[in-house]
Amino acid sequence: MTLIEDWRLVLNKASSVKLSLLASGLGIAEAVMPYFSDLFPPHLFGALAALVSLAAVGARLVAQKEL
Repeated sequence: MTLIEDWRLVLNKASSVKLSLLASGLGIAEAVMPYFSDLFPPHLFGALAALVSLAAVGARLVAQKEL
């Protein structure tokens, strides 16, 4: 496996990377959800993580002018 030449630019600018990081954060939130079960509906963060992951796939397919 070889990194692309402008991997730092892609890491900082790509919407798909940002959405993937957001999906990871939502997955972590889902893991700690049992400790705060009174505040949020069940499966909220899991559903949000799934939606953001799907958006990341779409963002990966769209050309971005900065990249």
